[in-house]
Amino acid sequence: MAKLFQELHRHGKQNFEVVYLVMNPGYNKTNYQAILDNAQLMNVPITVFTSEIFDIVAGEKRSFSLLPLRQNEAGSALPQGKRTWLQ
Repeated sequence: MAKLFQELHRHGKQNFEVVYLVMNPGYNKTNYQAILDNAQLMNVPITVFTSEIFDIVAGEKRSFSLLPLRQNEAGSALPQGKRTWLQ
């Protein structure tokens, strides 16, 4: 999506400004470095801001339940070991 906007800005009417904003919600060092490396590889000048959302969510009491597994075409639940999907 960033490259799309970059090309649109470069070759379009340029009637808008583009900011490539990336949130770091607490990624580990390896994943964060992958984001930086990919942005550099694609020549996308990113602006990173940090958030503590992972820490905030980890401290919250779980207030949801998991959805039931989707049934296969025959109407029965998929057996263990097979690929399953959430509805």
